[in-house]
Amino acid sequence: MEESIRLKPAEWSSSFLSAVLPITDKKFCTGSSYSGEWDNCHRMHGTGVYRFPNGVEYHGQFKEGVFHGDGYILFPNHYKVRAKWDHGKLGSYEIVFPDDLIFVEKNWAYCTKGDRRYAECIRQGIPPVGDGYITKEKPPRDIPPGCYDTEEGFYNPKTGLLYSVENPNLAVRVPSSEEDRWAIANCRKAERETVGFYGALDIINDMTEQNGDEESGYQYTKRSEYGSYTDQLSQHSEDISVPF
Repeated sequence: MEESIRLKPAEWSSSFLSAVLPITDKKFCTGSSYSGEWDNCHRMHGTGVYRFPNGVEYHGQFKEGVFHGDGYILFPNHYKVRAKWDHGKLGSYEIVFPDDLIFVEKNWAYCTKGDRRYAECIRQGIPPVGDGYITKEKPPRDIPPGCYDTEEGFYNPKTGLLYSVENPNLAVRVPSSEEDRWAIANCRKAERETVGFYGALDIINDMTEQNGDEESGYQYTKRSEYGSYTDQLSQHSEDISVPF
């Protein structure tokens, strides 16, 4: 009987290890799955798609079982992270919005305090005043009571949850405390609300002088749904509304 010959790992041929096998699908015990190329050691190797149980997908290159090379992570809400990977470690990357707008940390040009236009408004040449968009959709979508429209979904600060646009009763994730503060400070809300006392404006100083009472209080309110603002003068028992 002939004795079988087994090679030690150090004696394996590098060409054998690096060989790329045909595309096959595999499901893992974690609930993840992979569709793509393999090497002879049955490791993800080459090009493929790795799907996580939560619906997040990685499309791109693999090497010896890990992300390596060019690829992108696709989230269920259609946001992308395009990146370069080095043996499983994230290298340079960029965040891409569903409309293919690329996020930049410095010199962001859209929806700023000086220019509230969306990227789509700028692409279409719509000026800041006139026929601007309140949201990227026209007409703007309705917002559930007590919620803020973050574009990704509807955020309810009372529950601390972000809800789906398609199904406002379905919570999709828990935003961070930083996201909570940003949404309340910047996002559109359906209800009219009082946001505090507003001062340091020339128009208010002028009105104070005209009324001869520097002690008058001005209450600043906003109607977020329509983007309109009103300064309300409260003097003694009279309420005077002045368009801002």
